[in-house]
Amino acid sequence: MTRIGEEIGAVIEYNFSIESEFDAFYFLYGLLVPRWHHALGQLLNFLAYDLVLIVPFLWLFKTAKPEYVFSLIVYVAVLIYSGAIAVYFLFVNSQTRIRL
Repeated sequence: MTRIGEEIGAVIEYNFSIESEFDAFYFLYGLLVPRWHHALGQLLNFLAYDLVLIVPFLWLFKTAKPEYVFSLIVYVAVLIYSGAIAVYFLFVNSQTRIRL
């Protein structure tokens, strides 16, 4: 596994911190003003996050140290559960599915 440089790590950390703040305000607004289009955006956000992270985390099972395997299993289970909820409400449930 390769390590990234400190400068790139700082840029990535900054990007995720800004995104996290935006997501927090977006979720808070959705809580205060409950409308389907707010939930739609949040579910799409969760699904995109899950799709981006699931493959790299599955690859980690090959190289994970034994003391990290349980945490990795829990995290992958959360990703799968979150993705399943998003898929159900976005594409399966007739009352909430996206009409294309």
